[in-house]
Amino acid sequence: AARRGEEAVAQAGAAAHRGLVCVSLLAGSLPPVDASAFLSRHARPLFPPVAASSAACSGAPLPLALLRVLLPSLLSRGVEPAAAIQPLIDALHSTSAATPAAATVAASLVLAHPPVALPEVERLLDSPLPTQRANGLTVLASACRLAGRRGLERRGMAGDVLSSLVPRLSDAELSSRALAAGLFDRLEPARVLPAVAPLLTSPLAEARAAAADAMFASLCGGGGAAAAAAVVDTLRDASGAPAGIAAPPRHPGEIGRDASRCGEAGPAQAAPLLAASLSSGSCGGTQQGGLPDDDGGGEGDSGGESGGGGGGGGRGGRLESRLLRVVSRWCAQLDGTGWASALRVVAAKFFASAGERASLRVLRCMLAQAAARPHQREVFVFGFARLRAAAPA
Repeated sequence: AARRGEEAVAQAGAAAHRGLVCVSLLAGSLPPVDASAFLSRHARPLFPPVAASSAACSGAPLPLALLRVLLPSLLSRGVEPAAAIQPLIDALHSTSAATPAAATVAASLVLAHPPVALPEVERLLDSPLPTQRANGLTVLASACRLAGRRGLERRGMAGDVLSSLVPRLSDAELSSRALAAGLFDRLEPARVLPAVAPLLTSPLAEARAAAADAMFASLCGGGGAAAAAAVVDTLRDASGAPAGIAAPPRHPGEIGRDASRCGEAGPAQAAPLLAASLSSGSCGGTQQGGLPDDDGGGEGDSGGESGGGGGGGGRGGRLESRLLRVVSRWCAQLDGTGWASALRVVAAKFFASAGERASLRVLRCMLAQAAARPHQREVFVFGFARLRAAAPA
């Protein structure tokens, strides 16, 4: 009896699917305006077979494509959004992998109705089943690709997407961590870096690597100026240093051992002198080259940087070291325009508050890169003006 019941259900599902195929072929044979009017007029009778087919054939894009067309008519006729979106929920919670076509259609539904559909995707990401988590990430990836960075911000989804992705950087599955990290290129660095930075000191090496990849993806997609500003702000907040304008130096030499020579030199000679002063060991806590040693340990490690040149011991020093390594990796792919805009932002922050350690560390890290040499003048513009203003009478 049980077997006969299962066979009857399967036959009913197959019949409903064949009916939907016929309806789709009929609608496809009509002009677009007539097809839309036809589907809208029959939205209510079509909805039950669409829902049944979504549950029975979770990997098939056809039921979800029809649902996307029928939803406006259903909602305009008083159907509750939660009930109208139920076929999508049934399809997402399948234990089989979603096809790319089905994921794309599901993503369009999520973008069209984020208050109802996005929480379901978030719940899917917390599923104990790896396949369901992968389905949720696949749908979220399609939604990010369709909307773009500005589209996510415009729909008010960026914060929810960020909060959904951060836990996946610690996922047990490598494929899930890699997919989640790649999606951060659709989110602003000002959002991503503060949220992901704590994972740089995770005791799990896999989480630290995924966090670095997520930061790198966001920085690459954020543009030079916005990304550089986010790095400085995140590093300052992580160190607990207050933002503000520091008192001007009493003598240009306080900025670096060669700074007094910069004040006396002309524009052509001052740029390399100032860059050498900022990137030298006399300017702060990093080692020569702009990056402190990273012991590679997690939050519980006690060795490594605590005895080093000034990265600070413990968790804060490790976070700073690893964040600056991400910055070096990001700098390696900057083009000329990106270098110029990034250096201008960091230099403006440093010379506006020369006593602030975060902007100094980022500026030294960037100037230590060989690719920064053609753009040293961007730093000189701010530094030479500051040195002249601070020169002794």
